[in-house]
Amino acid sequence: MASLALEGLISQYELEQGKQDYYSKWILGNVFTSARQLAHSGGPLELVQNLLAESKAMYLAYHQVPADLRQRWWGNYKSYLAQQPQPETEKPKSWWEKMFEQYGENEILTAEAKRESAQLQMELAWDVAQGANETIKVNQSLGLYEQRDYHPNHPIAGKVGEIAGNVVSSLQGIGEFIAGAGGELFSVAVSSTGVLTLFGVLTGVASTGLMSHGGVLAYNGASNLGESSAELWQMMKGEWKPGATPPKSSSAKPEKPPKAEESGEVPQSKSSKPKEKPLEAEGTGGAKKTFGENGTQFESKTTWQNGKTERIDVENPNPGQRDGQIHYHEANNTKWYLDVENKEFYNQKTGEKAPSKIQKLLKDKDVQKAIDKGLKFLGEDNIFK
Repeated sequence: MASLALEGLISQYELEQGKQDYYSKWILGNVFTSARQLAHSGGPLELVQNLLAESKAMYLAYHQVPADLRQRWWGNYKSYLAQQPQPETEKPKSWWEKMFEQYGENEILTAEAKRESAQLQMELAWDVAQGANETIKVNQSLGLYEQRDYHPNHPIAGKVGEIAGNVVSSLQGIGEFIAGAGGELFSVAVSSTGVLTLFGVLTGVASTGLMSHGGVLAYNGASNLGESSAELWQMMKGEWKPGATPPKSSSAKPEKPPKAEESGEVPQSKSSKPKEKPLEAEGTGGAKKTFGENGTQFESKTTWQNGKTERIDVENPNPGQRDGQIHYHEANNTKWYLDVENKEFYNQKTGEKAPSKIQKLLKDKDVQKAIDKGLKFLGEDNIFK
């Protein structure tokens, strides 16, 4: 009995399988026949007529397939669709979500602007303090102290600091002169008693020295104040022509030229060929080209930054009159200038090349982009792209 039942099941399966194969091939044949009929249409009108006729024929042919087989086909088709990956549709955001996103972006932009503004204010304050400090040292030493070439990031701020230093020096000199004059009167009064004559003499000598120092200090501060103010006015008008480096304080001592033996140059005799007149900065066809003369005028722009102080800065305060500069600030505020022609950083004061760890920054893609961006501001060609 079991074998008969098994044979019956096998026969039923083979029958169902044979029926499915038959109707599958049959319906597929009808599809190919309809497609061939449409392909041989003689024109648009005949194509429309054939579409209507073949669609009706396919409808009738499909319904000639047994209902259980059609249901099986439909179930297999739905199962196939369920296995296919569904396209991800992004849920549309509500108007308040969009509003909050926009608000967040605005807050980020505002915070970034405040940070940049605070950084600029700190740099300006530092340059003013440096200028004032160096000027006061020079004035108080009566020219004995050689000013340190501090290279302010913002030359105008440095010049404002020099003016402030000269004002402080003048006020200090006036105060010392008045105090010295009071000391002189006191020494005369004490000496006239005859008892404290020695003390009066010493007080008079100290007061005279204080008056002398105060007078010279007040004079230097006042005279340098006028020069610094004139230079600041020229810088604000764009007429300053200091060369490739920021202007030094008006109170700084002029540097002595190196001796011929120390510099290694051969001294020229008086009968040697006279020096040629240097080219003027403007107004002549043979004027010397300055780096960044085709760029826009700006004090300083930061094109790359890492942390608080490490950054790439670009300066072009006076195009055509002063060379523009690109320099790298280390985290400790050490500054290395870029030699664009040789693609290397160097120390502007000594001319020495930067260490290898600094030179390796030129291989960084972000630093390269920052330098090319700075060159674009200066109106020069890119060196990395």
